[in-house]
Amino acid sequence: MGESVSLNPSSSVTLPRRASQGLASAAWHSLLWLVVANAIGVMIAILLLFPNLNRLLGEWTYGRWIMVHMNLELYGWTSLPLAGFLFRFYGADRGPAAAWCRPILWLWSTALGVGALSWLSGHSSGKLFLDWSGYARVAFPLAMLALWLLLALTFMRNWNTAENQTLAARSAKIVALSCCLLSRRDLHSLQPNLYPPSIQTPAVPPVQVSLSLPLLLLLFC
Repeated sequence: MGESVSLNPSSSVTLPRRASQGLASAAWHSLLWLVVANAIGVMIAILLLFPNLNRLLGEWTYGRWIMVHMNLELYGWTSLPLAGFLFRFYGADRGPAAAWCRPILWLWSTALGVGALSWLSGHSSGKLFLDWSGYARVAFPLAMLALWLLLALTFMRNWNTAENQTLAARSAKIVALSCCLLSRRDLHSLQPNLYPPSIQTPAVPPVQVSLSLPLLLLLFC
């Protein structure tokens, strides 16, 4: 995790000097989308108070900004910290795999940016939190796949390390990876001509479920 510094010469307690680049990058990306999404939230709140201001925005009115606000909060602010947790959980934030954490985070943020432009342009599946369509419908699954591949390859590389020696640790990580992979089958519900979404828990997006599973498994291991 990096170097450490002593509190004083006679103390044996140490504090970490810095977090890994992968975790720090996940935090910064998450905070970026928090600021952007909340700024949009303030703007649409003003539009609710003064509806006539919508005329100044042309086609980019409340109905399009609300999709951007909600999706950036979910897939940016709340999901990226979970991605950082997965880096730590699978050991991707250290060793050779650490160099891939930042590119994957940038890929994820780029997919969110493409999605935001898509929603503002009026392209949407019409489904809450499953608004991905057009180029965004390709970009975001690619980001999810890249994250999954990094976690899977890191887990295979670290199979015999101390953190994966116990059956409980290995089982938890295998189950989590399997569930993340199986959740990809629900991406077909993004099709605009498929309604209602054919997922078992339509109120909870598949990505949020798949990213949360390792945390839940860790609590019971």
